[in-house]
Amino acid sequence: MKNKSCTKCKYIKSTVEFKPVKWNKSGIDSQCICCREDYYQNNKEKIKLRVTKWAEDNKEKRKITEKKYRDNNKEKCKSAVKLWSDSNKDRVKSVRNEYKRKNKDIIKAKDAEYRDNNRESINTKNRVLYKNNINKEKIRSLLYRGTHKKEIAARSKIYKSNNRHIATRSASKRRALKLNASPSWHETDLIEFIYRTAQYFRYMGNDVHVDHIVPLSNKIVCGLHCIDNLQILPAHKNLSKSNKFYG
Repeated sequence: MKNKSCTKCKYIKSTVEFKPVKWNKSGIDSQCICCREDYYQNNKEKIKLRVTKWAEDNKEKRKITEKKYRDNNKEKCKSAVKLWSDSNKDRVKSVRNEYKRKNKDIIKAKDAEYRDNNRESINTKNRVLYKNNINKEKIRSLLYRGTHKKEIAARSKIYKSNNRHIATRSASKRRALKLNASPSWHETDLIEFIYRTAQYFRYMGNDVHVDHIVPLSNKIVCGLHCIDNLQILPAHKNLSKSNKFYG
């Protein structure tokens, strides 16, 4: 069939001017594309309401049909979603933020459940990520500690309160290290002076630590707790140095 009469405008037109459809025996629409477009433009709201009502009345049918289509057109759907997301980044961000705001407890519970069920894989992934970006992670950690001092202090206080045995054990170990590393001739007055100096700096708003130049506990060397092995360092430098020894 090369020509067909439109049931709306009554003009005889080429079949290429008719949209292919499944519900007609001939395989093409009874109305031409122009007539269909005119009808749509003149009845947008009416069509919209009709489609919305059908969707509401046929939720299950629509759900099954959509799932079937997605299963049969995975790549096409994936490309369409990506294209739409890239073209509507602000809208996507707004919708996601709104969902997160309204469903904080649900998201929190799901995240906790996922972490519990995938603890090993998460830890492995984090270790690999840290190893591949060690310098970047160190900088990020230092920046975080510098801008979240109060939150870190509050969390530390809560942790120590809930885990007194661990905190006590850690403090006792530190005291024992200092005691064992203190020679009989160590200068008690000078050591106390350097700690008081650091305390004064902190009082003036400078975040500093008293650091052992040669660490008290290290795999290859153990330093002494004496005035020649002490220095005052900015807190972030001491934390990044940890118990490393560079010789």
